[in-house]
Amino acid sequence: MEHVTGPEPPQRKVPPLVRTRIVLAQVRRLPPVEAALHAVAQTLATGTAEPATARASWARRQPRWLPFRLDLVVLADVALAFVILGTTVDQLGAADRAAGNPHSNNYLTLIGLLVALPLVLRNWYPLAAWRCAIVFTGWCWVAVRDLDRTGVALNGALVLALTLYAVAVRTSRIVTITGWLITVGWIWLLAPDAPRGVTGSLIVTGATLFGYNVRVRRLAQQHVIEQEQQLAENLAARTLLEERSRIARELHDVVAHHMSVIAIQAEAAPYKVQNPPPELAASFAEIRGSALEGLTELRRILGVLRSEESTVDTTPQPGLDRLEDLVSSARSTGLVVDTAVSGPVRPLPSGLELSAYRIVQEALSNAMRYAPGARVQVHLLYGATALELRVVNGPPRSGAPGGPDGGGHGLLGMHERTAMLGGELTARATPDGGFSVTAILPLTSGATA
Repeated sequence: MEHVTGPEPPQRKVPPLVRTRIVLAQVRRLPPVEAALHAVAQTLATGTAEPATARASWARRQPRWLPFRLDLVVLADVALAFVILGTTVDQLGAADRAAGNPHSNNYLTLIGLLVALPLVLRNWYPLAAWRCAIVFTGWCWVAVRDLDRTGVALNGALVLALTLYAVAVRTSRIVTITGWLITVGWIWLLAPDAPRGVTGSLIVTGATLFGYNVRVRRLAQQHVIEQEQQLAENLAARTLLEERSRIARELHDVVAHHMSVIAIQAEAAPYKVQNPPPELAASFAEIRGSALEGLTELRRILGVLRSEESTVDTTPQPGLDRLEDLVSSARSTGLVVDTAVSGPVRPLPSGLELSAYRIVQEALSNAMRYAPGARVQVHLLYGATALELRVVNGPPRSGAPGGPDGGGHGLLGMHERTAMLGGELTARATPDGGFSVTAILPLTSGATA
């Protein structure tokens, strides 16, 4: 059976307005167009400026007769706004009189206020001030179209340039470029003649480039400051680890000495008793074994702490009995060192004596570096529950050569050693220009070297 098809239905024509909307919607979805529209919306409506940076010291002054500081930049903007207001009103008044007084003085004053007002707002709200300058300048240009608008043109271009400078300093690059394009296009739209358009475009372009250069320089300075802070933090962390490693290596010798004594005494104890019980001999053997195992672990930890390049120092760790040698070495560099000891001098735990020696050593080294030739007082107080160290140096003597650098890390090492023993350290400058270090190291009850 033959299939018969009827005539095709006529296609429905799309109205031109609908077709235009469809094309515009497709164009709007293109990535470059979306980015451009977003930049325009951000510049004209949704964008905000970054917080203002701190003023330089010369820009913020506090006269004696005022209870607050004066921002010289804000004062300059306010003064310039009054100048723009006065010159705009004067020029429009002269043009109004030449044209037969078609406008009132209040009307011309309002025009001058609208031209100058954005300049007062640019330090707090740069984007809002620029938007107001765009709107106010356009309205004022149209409002006095029957007069000579030379004053409005020059002052309006100056206000646009200054507000756009603030925008360039405190907004992103895309917002700055969009604002510059809108401003230049707005100037040519209001004043299509070449002299005014070129002059206004050059003014706002120069201000924009200068503001963008200031922003780039500030961002670079901020980046450098952040890098320096990060470097200082990393250096402090590395120094802290190195100092802790150094303290651990020094204390290893002290602890290893006591563990060796325990092992030797545990091994010799059974021979001091005639026919010792087996249980006693087994206990001493366990003590000796634990001491030797502890020594092995200490050597293993010390091997981790010491790098391959470092040399093993076999010199016995110093104590307070070598304090006079330390003071004599400091005197040889030009320091005048006085020592004083209070309280009953007695043997102290080896770790505490080592830390006390190192604290005094670092304090004297700091005095050699920062106060060459100064008088230094070293005072040791043997208390019932704590050992107190006090090292005070006076101001440096003029013309005295500096001493050699110390081997430690200064105050950081002192703090670490004091904290390790549960003590307190106070280090501060003295009123006469010197420096004072006071450390209180608690004693372990009943402990002796």
